[in-house]
Amino acid sequence: MKNQRNTLLRGMSQLIAAAATMIVISGGEPSQPVAAATAPAQTVAKPTTKTVAVHQYVTVTKHASVWRGMDHFQTADVVLKDAYHKTYLVSATNTLANGKTYYTVLNAAGQQLGYLDTTAVTNAGQHPEGVKQSASGYASLTQRNRTIYRDLLGHVKASSNSFLGRTYRVKAMYYPSIGGTYLALYDSHNQLFGYIKAGQYSASKVSQGVWQHFNQYAKVKSPSYTIWRTFGWKKSTTTAKYKHGYFKINGVYRHSNGSTYYSVYTLSGKWLGYLNANAVSTFAHAEGSKHADHRYVTVKRTIYPSYTSFSWGRRYSGKTLYHHTYLSTGKYYHINGSTYLAIQDHTGRFMGYINQKAVDAGTKPQGRWYKLNKYTTFTSTRYPAYKGFNQSVRTSGKKTLSPHVSGQCRLLSL
Repeated sequence: MKNQRNTLLRGMSQLIAAAATMIVISGGEPSQPVAAATAPAQTVAKPTTKTVAVHQYVTVTKHASVWRGMDHFQTADVVLKDAYHKTYLVSATNTLANGKTYYTVLNAAGQQLGYLDTTAVTNAGQHPEGVKQSASGYASLTQRNRTIYRDLLGHVKASSNSFLGRTYRVKAMYYPSIGGTYLALYDSHNQLFGYIKAGQYSASKVSQGVWQHFNQYAKVKSPSYTIWRTFGWKKSTTTAKYKHGYFKINGVYRHSNGSTYYSVYTLSGKWLGYLNANAVSTFAHAEGSKHADHRYVTVKRTIYPSYTSFSWGRRYSGKTLYHHTYLSTGKYYHINGSTYLAIQDHTGRFMGYINQKAVDAGTKPQGRWYKLNKYTTFTSTRYPAYKGFNQSVRTSGKKTLSPHVSGQCRLLSL
């Protein structure tokens, strides 16, 4: 009897459980155990980031990229593939849950550019010029219309035109936040001269800078200068040996010590060395500059022709010019030791350049007076005798038959 009752109770329990299951399937409110059995699928939480605001500059000293985000690094997320040698303003430090840190960097306009690995940079503090980089050598300012900057904030000092040819010592290099690469230039007193953008000068490893074209002549004006064989200051000779002499110049060095040196040759072409520019006066042409002259000259020798230029193209022979008077409008002291006169006739026509040894000079249009002691006979009565060269008649030709001649002149108009 007892066993029958236990069997009946077990059957009733199974019916109650089945009924409960039917209630859940038909849409009833699930009980707590059922809810646990139907929990949603597991998701991965994004890493947390700790951001701290900062204000400092950094220079990228390793090859690194600027990224658009910090959660994944794909090619499509690169803002700048290689930011090496660039300087940025940092607005924040971002630390990921894995301990990795990135800077939030801004562009030159102050706009957010992206994120940069902090291990790839060197802190420049509050210096927008970035971290000072070592550099050496010399820079000659040989390019026109280049800008010299007073600082690396973009403030202009001057144009290179004002310092053209000069050489400065390079002592540092910067990659400022304004972009580009700049060299710091120092003068002969070791004072900062300014900054110039890379590639806008002629670089040299030696203190005299680069050779620069300069094709002129020079006359020694001081006997107390040394002519150097090298810029290691090995002596060649002195200007005392060439006092009042001439040199040919074919190049110039504008040394970083502030002085200018010419590469000088004798007129026969022998190289002498390097000479301080203060020792000489220079001129572009072998004849030198034109000196004012206003004399009347009469050609007295036939062996000297006149020349069209100082390239020695012949204009007139000495025989053609002989015993004619011309106006000298200028004289030239040529480095060959001769003096040449620029002469013209009474109409203003240029007759050429003639050696001063060929003429006698006077101050009036009749030219030089030549002494004679002769008698002459007039063969024509059409020509009168004059009191002077103002065309004032003294007597007619009819009354002068055999006068005594004490001298003669060749008037400019003849």
